[in-house]
Amino acid sequence: MAKVRKTNDKPNLIVRLMVRIPIVLLLIFCVVTIVVKQNSVLEKKQKIAAVEEEIQDLQLDYDELSDILKSADIGNYIEKVAMENDNYSYAYPDEHRYYDTSRD
Repeated sequence: MAKVRKTNDKPNLIVRLMVRIPIVLLLIFCVVTIVVKQNSVLEKKQKIAAVEEEIQDLQLDYDELSDILKSADIGNYIEKVAMENDNYSYAYPDEHRYYDTSRD
């Protein structure tokens, strides 16, 4: 006896497509979500590294300032900062400062 082929293959095909399409879409969504999350994690790690580096720099500054405050040489430090910082522009009474303005 020969097998008779059914003509009802079309509904079976539609059912398979209705199952496979959501699965494929779900997989694509999962892959995109994973990639986005990995990029986010990488950005956060870079920010953490930058903040940790800044913390180390600030800790060194803090240690230096703590040592200066603990020492008896605080007056010399204040004098040095006042004279070297352009915002303060302090000078001794008999001191003359000359600035080269031709380089501007």
